[in-house]
Amino acid sequence: MSGTNNELIKSFESSAPAAAAVSEPPAAEQTNRFRRPRGHRAGLNIDKIIKAARSLPQNQLSMQAVANTLGVDRKALNHYVHDRENLLSIVAAVEFSEAFDDLNVPEDADWRTVASAFAHSNANGMLAAGLLSDYLRLGSNTAARFLKASEMLLRSLKNAGLDIDTAIRCVAVINNACAAYTRDVAIAKHSVAALRHELLTEALKEEQEDTFPLLQEVAERPILTTDSEQLDFAISVVLDGIEEIIEKHNSK
Repeated sequence: MSGTNNELIKSFESSAPAAAAVSEPPAAEQTNRFRRPRGHRAGLNIDKIIKAARSLPQNQLSMQAVANTLGVDRKALNHYVHDRENLLSIVAAVEFSEAFDDLNVPEDADWRTVASAFAHSNANGMLAAGLLSDYLRLGSNTAARFLKASEMLLRSLKNAGLDIDTAIRCVAVINNACAAYTRDVAIAKHSVAALRHELLTEALKEEQEDTFPLLQEVAERPILTTDSEQLDFAISVVLDGIEEIIEKHNSK
């Protein structure tokens, strides 16, 4: 795992469940009172657990699968990870937050440059989280990089002339566009259903060719709407709309 995640890892480790309290042992057992917790005895730490978890297919990720990968008892993980849901949340957060590591935008960049960089990092983070997106929680352990990027975007929109309420709505629209794109990518990647143009072709079989001429043309020219070009297009459409809103605000 890259060094950029050191603070994130330490934060997870410090917030992990503490070892259960035990009563004071008899005097004869005093020499054993400072035995290390099970996780430490197994040579574990949160860094190793996350690395092992990320090496597994997301649809096979479980406490037992991670334990098997590390060659330890499943209970050894509980010193650092509460349960499977906690494990999935941690991995999703790490995958998502790393996408913002490459968000290098100059301080004097215009709002459109900032918004485009934010949107691409957001979408890439969601794609990296993949099947774990539903478990993504931006708590204190993971929020720093995302919050920094969000603050930068809001500031650039305000500097462009928007009030804070409108800026918030613009950020929400950007987030929604990214979420819609990544959802389509996930469905196309993991679903056994036919692609949209295949479904359209099937639906048009019972119709005369001149009934829906444009849809016939669409079916014959399948455009992949889950590639990076589609993401660029979606972001461009959203930013064009925001630009019009900014112009209206500045013309008042």
